Amino acid sequence: MFLIKEGKIIFPVKVTFTLLVVSAFFIVSYAHNTKITHLHQQCELISKTAATLFTFSLDKALPINENIEGMIMATNGDVNGFENIIPAFIPQTPSIMCIQLAPKGKQSQFFPQMPEDKIIPDLYNSPYTKKFSYFAEINRKSYLSGPYFFDKNEPILILQDPVFLRTKKIQGEFWGFCTAYIKINDLFDQDTLNYLNYSSPPCSYKLYKFDPYDDKEVLLSSNTDEELIEPVITRFNVKESSWALYVVPKNGWYSPSRLFIISIILFFTCVIISILIGFLVTTKDRNENLEKLTFMDPLTDLYNARKFTLLLKQYQKLALPYTIIYLDLNNFKMINDNLGHDTGDKILTIVARKISNCIREGDLAFRLGGDEFTIILPGEHDENFVKTVIERLKESIKRETVLETARMQVTASVGFARCPQDSSDYEEVVKIADKHMYKDKRLAHSKEKL
Repeated sequence: MFLIKEGKIIFPVKVTFTLLVVSAFFIVSYAHNTKITHLHQQCELISKTAATLFTFSLDKALPINENIEGMIMATNGDVNGFENIIPAFIPQTPSIMCIQLAPKGKQSQFFPQMPEDKIIPDLYNSPYTKKFSYFAEINRKSYLSGPYFFDKNEPILILQDPVFLRTKKIQGEFWGFCTAYIKINDLFDQDTLNYLNYSSPPCSYKLYKFDPYDDKEVLLSSNTDEELIEPVITRFNVKESSWALYVVPKNGWYSPSRLFIISIILFFTCVIISILIGFLVTTKDRNENLEKLTFMDPLTDLYNARKFTLLLKQYQKLALPYTIIYLDLNNFKMINDNLGHDTGDKILTIVARKISNCIREGDLAFRLGGDEFTIILPGEHDENFVKTVIERLKESIKRETVLETARMQVTASVGFARCPQDSSDYEEVVKIADKHMYKDKRLAHSKEKL
């Protein structure tokens, strides 16, 4: 498989896959945290709004006591005839089960009539209202206590309003209590409950009331039996009583199945991208290897004759100026014959390195075959510059070459030609450079004979 080399997954694929998996993990984490934060903000707003609606429902039921209290104060505690007045208030507030008048805490009248087992005859002696009665009288404040279960299916709250008559005393004279029995099941209107059920997102909620003395929370209303995980909590107070509304999204803060599906999709996306990256890398490597096999000389790592011809054709097509330097080693056949082809190959490798060191970045060196080398100098150059390059090449090649078994001195014959000065046809330019090289070679032989 193209992604596996020598039995191992290629390095770029490993790196790409690792980076993608790490990135995907951070993306999923960020998206997950962002979603939870957004949900939390939504639930906070929903919870505060719902708490306001619950408070409004409570406040709507409580003023009835204040009205009756005012009537008691206006009659200086005379409640005769109240049986004709109080029943008129009750239909206006469906959650009121009963209104009880209790001078000095003892029940005297209640409206409507209720079975004796469902009323409290003495507020100071009842386990339900005893402590609240004393606190209401001492602190001159209304207290909302409960829930109580006189009937298993009908939890109620009890609102105790202490009544003080106007007297010469600054604090007034304590008359007793006006007590309202409030049905919890009818206390909160349907609009408030629907707001939580059909909000966006839909929410599960639980409404608790706290006992101010032992801080126990009692569930008053909810739309779920399941435990609420990490709920948003909004606390509020009504008539010296503390309440708390717990809210969570109905579908939870996050969906494990959705998170799992997203993770699987991202994982396979990482795999596919890694495969594509690996394919591109291996394709590039194959192309580079193919180009090296096609256009590079395997012995010297210089460009070969095919590349040389291809570039000259491109220069001619684009009408670009250039200079060709043609180089051939002198007496190289004698080296191969006397010292062997291995030594000859080493000499060629060393000469190739020397040529590369003598030319500029952007200049191109080629081995055409055997001991023949060429150099292309792109751009226009005058003869003096070219001759300077040639002298540098000759001096570098002429320096003593040290091998493992021999020390020797190699010389080269060099010629050059320029385009378009000598010719605009690349083949003609090559012939001229080759001709000048052989002229230099003949001159070198003549010097050797002398």
